[in-house]
Amino acid sequence: MSSNVPYEYDTWETGYRDILWLYVIGLGSFVSVLSCIFLLARHVGEEPLRIHYGMKWCRFVIFCVVVSQIVLIYLYWYSEEPLIAPYYGIARPFVGLIPCLFGLFSDSHPMFRWIFGGGHSLYILVDTYSAFRSNQWLSCDGNECNPMYSRDNMITLRYRDYIAVILDIHCVLLAGIFCVFQGFCYQRYNFTPIKAQ
Repeated sequence: MSSNVPYEYDTWETGYRDILWLYVIGLGSFVSVLSCIFLLARHVGEEPLRIHYGMKWCRFVIFCVVVSQIVLIYLYWYSEEPLIAPYYGIARPFVGLIPCLFGLFSDSHPMFRWIFGGGHSLYILVDTYSAFRSNQWLSCDGNECNPMYSRDNMITLRYRDYIAVILDIHCVLLAGIFCVFQGFCYQRYNFTPIKAQ
């Protein structure tokens, strides 16, 4: 006796497993990068150097986040089927750029660190939900679950969201590391630019 189970039923477990692996990869890659930073600045007195290397990594991650937001802007304006709000509206990428701006200066003021970490904590939820929905929509035969979007757009969105979740995890953890190194509510080190002599 065969049961008529919808095809999309099987993908719920797959979607959860994919999201779990994203978090594992995000945490594992962050620990690897943090280990490299600690190896480059081994001694306890070299904490400012750790902050310096951490900011270099932070700026690279922010650059990647900006590129991921530009992908959303591109899909919204230039795809054959512009993606509609609220999941893929134009506000999502532009609002997502605000924490990135604060992240560029997260070593200089505690409020910048809090905004950087808090903003990306929210975006972890947004990008995780988006990745899960993209997986769910792609699992349906003939794109029946979401006829408004083309399959190519959904595939692009899924991989964009996968990368964005990992980057958001790095941003939140970097904000936490900067709070530990620099202080949660105060500034331990003041960095001044070196003047050319």
